[in-house]
Amino acid sequence: MGIKRGGVVIVTKDGDFAIWRIASSARTPPVVWLGMGNTRRSKLLERMEFLLPRVAAGLESGEALIEIR
Repeated sequence: MGIKRGGVVIVTKDGDFAIWRIASSARTPPVVWLGMGNTRRSKLLERMEFLLPRVAAGLESGEALIEIR
């Protein structure tokens, strides 16, 4: 399925969204869960910049939940 142009992706640090996505139907948006705990914004952005190609590829291939640790 992948992400269609104009699609919605939830990016969150809240683990409840990961549980919600696992238990939800295929029609719910994919979730990128930032399971990194308390992190400075600069470190969070640095990590996301490094992992963005992998996250984008996962979303394009139809992954419903992508966990970043």
